[in-house]
Formats: sequence, structure tokens, C-alpha cells
Amino acid sequence: MEDGESDVLADAMDVTLTYAPAAGAASRQLYEGSLSGLYDAYADGSLLGAGNCRELGKVELTEDPAEFVVEGTGESLPVDAVPGTLTLDGPDGPVDVEITGLYRKDDGDEVRGVDLQADAFEFCRVDVKGGGGPDTGLVIYRPDCAATASELVTGSNPAGNPSGLSHFVVFDCVGDICVGCEPAFLTLDWYLSDPTSVAGESVSFDLDLFASQCRHTIPRNPWQ
Repeated sequence: MEDGESDVLADAMDVTLTYAPAAGAASRQLYEGSLSGLYDAYADGSLLGAGNCRELGKVELTEDPAEFVVEGTGESLPVDAVPGTLTLDGPDGPVDVEITGLYRKDDGDEVRGVDLQADAFEFCRVDVKGGGGPDTGLVIYRPDCAATASELVTGSNPAGNPSGLSHFVVFDCVGDICVGCEPAFLTLDWYLSDPTSVAGESVSFDLDLFASQCRHTIPRNPWQ
């Protein structure tokens, strides 16, 4: 916000900032609140995306019996046995991932999401797929190299209803991460619920994006 401008309008505006890895892809919410709160949240910038994500394995959810099954090995974990651990056949050998929690549809029956935890690696990405067509209920989560990945739920089907979980794919962070190797689509939506209360007020701000090539530069060049 520029010097001399009132923060009244910034306080009154409700904004949502979302990030997607590709045009038209499922987005991840980065911020929701007032515009002035957005200033504070991103005053020092924020690292977006993660380049060197390595796929560790895919876990499918079967219906009868209701089990999580590791693709390739067939190792399984009954839904009723959660929390529990599955071993993925990673590129460098077996690696464990724990399913610590479940999210179900409103009827309390069909599973639509999970909480995950790992001790031997950090999550940089988890792709969560709902049932139905190829793109139905697909959501890409980016925990930003964390040992836990929470609230990994599917999106909605074309009718707008929550999708049941079909499978999820786990990726880990590999060494130094070069950020910016994937596209980034940022969307900033705003809404003013009571325009008359801020009549005559104005606000302006700058949004700066920074990127550097990965080669010959220090790893983890941030997009701010």
C-alpha cells in the first residue's frame, strides 16, 4: 500500500489468493482474509511450488474390501485399521508412509481424504484423485517439504458433490530444491460486502514475482 493511503478499504476488502500448477488445474488456497491481512502475511515474501519432487509411489483405495493398496507391491492396509503404515516401493528402496487420519463424506461412509506422516522423508507434493473420469476430483497438494501432509481431500465431481477417494500419489523432496521449474498460476479474488461504508476510499498495492534460473545459482531461489 502506498504512503498516505487509508487502510480502511484494505481492512474492508475480503480477498482470496490461490495457486495452481497449471492453467485450469485444481488450485490450492494460499490465503483468505482481509487485504490488509494479506499485506502482513506476505510482507517478507513466500516460497511457491517445489521443483525437484520425486515420485515415491501410488496408493489406491479399493471398495470391496475397503483397503489402501500400494501399486506395484500389493501391500494393503484396511481402512478400519487406520492409523497404520504402508511401505512404498520408492526409487531408492522401500520407504514407509503412515496414514494417520481419514476424511469421509457427510454420510460418514465413503472416504474422500487422508492425513499422512513420514519419518524418513518430507512431502513436497501429494496428488489426490477422486473417483469418476480422469480429471474428476483431482487436487494437487504441496506441503512445502514437511514431515506431515494434512487434510488431503478430493475435489468435487461435475455435479458439485464431493468425490470419493480413488487414489493418492506421494512425492518427496530431493536434495536442494530449485523453485520455479514448474508453471505457477496465481489468482487473487476480492469482494467488498459493504461498499457504502468505504465510499471515497482508495487503495493500491504492488505484487512482485521473483525467479532465477536453477543452473549456476544458489538453490531455493524464491518466488516472492
